[in-house]
Amino acid sequence: MYKCMRAGTPLWSRRLIHVGKEKYPRAVCLKRQEQIIVGIFTDVVIYSQDGIQVGTLDKKLSPYGICVDLEDNILVADDMQPKIMLFNRSGTFIRELVSIDGKPGSITLPKRKALPWL
Repeated sequence: MYKCMRAGTPLWSRRLIHVGKEKYPRAVCLKRQEQIIVGIFTDVVIYSQDGIQVGTLDKKLSPYGICVDLEDNILVADDMQPKIMLFNRSGTFIRELVSIDGKPGSITLPKRKALPWL
């Protein structure tokens, strides 16, 4: 994982080591407090803007897409289940949201739109 200046010059880099094995990110999202949410195979990990791990979500899943809403709640499309999972900003599971077509996909939210289920 790299953090770069606008010109592309790296400020720092971190190798993602998780549970003793190197794993590669599948999904990435930025929270308003400049925390970075990274989906790594069976986990979703939250890093500070300096690349230090500050948390994880409290449920095992296979993240396919990640986004946050205006309150920094975290939504994760799970590749192993046809659901989108909703977590609060601290990573605590709130509930499952079933996708319309039975398959999760990449998820994004308009910048100023509220979610109808929150």
